Amino acid sequence: VSSNVVISDEQAYERTIPSVTIKDLAHWGQYAGAAYDNFEEWDTCGKCQITETLRHTSLNTTWSTALPAFSRGYIGVNHRLRQVIVAFRGTTHIMDVLADAQVTQTQWPAHISGSGVHFGFLLAYLSARQTVQAAVQALMADLAGYSVTFVGHSLGGAQAVLGFVDYCQRAECGGNAGLVTFGAPRVGNQPFAQHVNSLLPSDRLWRVVHASDMVAHLPQSLLGRYVHSDREVWVNDGNITVCEPSPEDHADGGPHGLPGD
Repeated sequence: VSSNVVISDEQAYERTIPSVTIKDLAHWGQYAGAAYDNFEEWDTCGKCQITETLRHTSLNTTWSTALPAFSRGYIGVNHRLRQVIVAFRGTTHIMDVLADAQVTQTQWPAHISGSGVHFGFLLAYLSARQTVQAAVQALMADLAGYSVTFVGHSLGGAQAVLGFVDYCQRAECGGNAGLVTFGAPRVGNQPFAQHVNSLLPSDRLWRVVHASDMVAHLPQSLLGRYVHSDREVWVNDGNITVCEPSPEDHADGGPHGLPGD
């Protein structure tokens, strides 16, 4: 698939924005997609074997929780590319999660003044937190020179953001960590978004939005103002628009004229 990378001058401010390709996005998207299949049986899982890259990935850890909230995913290791991948699965009930009373924000992380995140998203992540963080830390201690990237789609993308931030509280992120989400909703308020963006260079933080996916424009609540973190990569008809709005633009409107995109 060919693609054009378009940089919006209106959103690009005083920084050089690197290009990204469909191939780059497909690499991480395949890992996010595999979280929707029977990844516990990696060798026979269709989406886990769809490309050579995934076939050469070994499964390290899995989790599946129902209480106190839904979280499911896996941690894989690609020794050829020296990558650790932490993939969170989304849910078909994302609109229910966004619409219910859990849209309220709660203080997190505790050491960031004024930072608030979606209570339901945090509850889901915390149900898997111990398993995820223990496995990642053990792998990164054993695999010198490997990178770790948190990926996820929809609700899985929201959990990936929280998992990434949590990991960076426990370890030096440096140049060996990354975050790539697909169709993720807003996770928290502006202090939280600014904290996320401060953790790594923006070329390691990608928020992919396809066409007119409305989940990326949610939640909106009078109980707490939600804004996006990370650089947006908008994919539409084979074209990629890479946008980096100013902090003020995060809350007031994106390149597509939709609130907070």
